Amino acid sequence: MRWRNLRPRPARTVVFAAWTAEEKGLLGSERYAAKPIYPLERTARTLNLDPQLALPAARTIELIGGGRTSVEADLARIAATRGLRVVPEPSPEAAWYFRSDHYPFARRGVPTVAFRIGRDLRVGGSARGAPIVTAYNRDCYRQPCDQFDDRWTFAGAAQEADVAYRLRREVADASSWPGWNPGSEYSAGRDATAAARSADGGQSQSPRR
Repeated sequence: MRWRNLRPRPARTVVFAAWTAEEKGLLGSERYAAKPIYPLERTARTLNLDPQLALPAARTIELIGGGRTSVEADLARIAATRGLRVVPEPSPEAAWYFRSDHYPFARRGVPTVAFRIGRDLRVGGSARGAPIVTAYNRDCYRQPCDQFDDRWTFAGAAQEADVAYRLRREVADASSWPGWNPGSEYSAGRDATAAARSADGGQSQSPRR
């Protein structure tokens, strides 16, 4: 079978990465961030999908660690075109922003955005979705039953992937550089490498997990 490329090649290189040893201290993503294939100062943005929840179709996307980068406005706009609202993560005290594989990039100044499909489901709302997530976290997260189940539905994961693709494609086709919001604790690291981005005409790499 001969495949046709239905869209032009993106202007920027896109790197897809599946990190190892996250649970042992973000070792895989930390290793890449310390010795990247492409310079981090010319990496436009990191998009992290963790985890992909086995949920039915939803009405929301949960933004992890919101309020930090300009990419969040783009996420909200793109999600809205897919019939989804972006809402804050329900348990910020769990500190997911600092425990997932985008964090080694964020602390080195690369703008990052992390999100997951929400638990406000199209059929049944939060009253149906929240117990699914709660039961999984209580009974299976990091336990023997934390394995594939052929009864799962991937409608929610497909929504998440659709938004991620559109967000990634938009950044990959752009010449502008995403940034941190004023006052962000990570903006100084990005500001220090501004000269490297102004010198290359906007061409960059955009890693994505």
